[in-house]
Amino acid sequence: MKRFLLIATLMIALTGCSSQQSDTVSQEPVEKTVETITVETDIIGEAEIVSDLTVPGQVKADKIQSVVSIVSGQINFMEAEVGDRVKTGDTLVKLDDTLLQIKKRQAEIGNKLYKLSLDSAQRTFNRTDELYKSGNATQSQFEDVNDLLTKAQLDYANGKVNTDELNYNMNHMTVKAPMDGMISKKYQQLGVSVGPGTPLYDIVDITTLTVAFGVTEKDINRLKSGQSVSVNLPTLGIEKTGIIKGISPLSDSDQTYPVRVEIENDDLSIKPGMFAELKIVTDAPRKVIALPKVAVLHEEGIDYVYLVNGTTATKQTIKLGSPFEDQFEVLSGLKPGDQIVTSGQAYLEDGNTITISQ
Repeated sequence: MKRFLLIATLMIALTGCSSQQSDTVSQEPVEKTVETITVETDIIGEAEIVSDLTVPGQVKADKIQSVVSIVSGQINFMEAEVGDRVKTGDTLVKLDDTLLQIKKRQAEIGNKLYKLSLDSAQRTFNRTDELYKSGNATQSQFEDVNDLLTKAQLDYANGKVNTDELNYNMNHMTVKAPMDGMISKKYQQLGVSVGPGTPLYDIVDITTLTVAFGVTEKDINRLKSGQSVSVNLPTLGIEKTGIIKGISPLSDSDQTYPVRVEIENDDLSIKPGMFAELKIVTDAPRKVIALPKVAVLHEEGIDYVYLVNGTTATKQTIKLGSPFEDQFEVLSGLKPGDQIVTSGQAYLEDGNTITISQ
């Protein structure tokens, strides 16, 4: 019986020791692991920017001349085709002048007859006038020869007017180009009869073109006539420098103010109707705090970045200004020399521990 009690006592003692050892192990402090996030950073600096306005526009031709017939006739020469280049004075159209030539010869003969009649009436008047002054001709006789002379003078003058009209028509039987340019439209064909005012051709000069665009009321007073404008033509892959030539004080139906920019087109590669993108510098260059766009995060309408403070990322609210290239102008919240996170910030929370990627 005593032996049994001794064994039980020893077992209880051993169990108690084991329990104490277990409690001792469990009470030892556990070292906490801190998670770090690897990021890339950049240093805030200053940049010089210019305020500019970018707007779409369309190329237009201002120098367009319609060529019309001044007189009636049948076309017997018309060789210029659409796209042909012409110079001032080039013959474009000839009208059949056969009938006019006949009428002109008739008029010339008639004028000679009128001149003979006028000369005869003048001589008769001179003789009668002498006789009338000497009392050898009556008042009635003097008045009769005076009337005959007046009629002869009017007939001769009328004949001259008819001849002038025929010469005018003859001069306009040949239609010439009124300016240098290209044929943009051909209205008639060989053999067609035309009359005064009938359209024949349209000529356009595209050596100088206009780019038309509109600006809002917010921007209209930032532009000035004579101001230089950068004109990009994406279809051709070229850029031109233009000059503002007209700013309308009245807005169009779309509530924008029409503006015209003139550009040179010596090689004629630019065509009316093409799309253009215009960039207009509206203010003098200025220095600003520049922030890479990739660093900016947005939350509920608020812009912010993560500032680097040693090994800690701190959330910093900022106010942005104008965008330029791949950066933003910073109005408040940052200063030159600040180190900000530019990659990995999407995984950060305020106060996170970070490691900067080398």
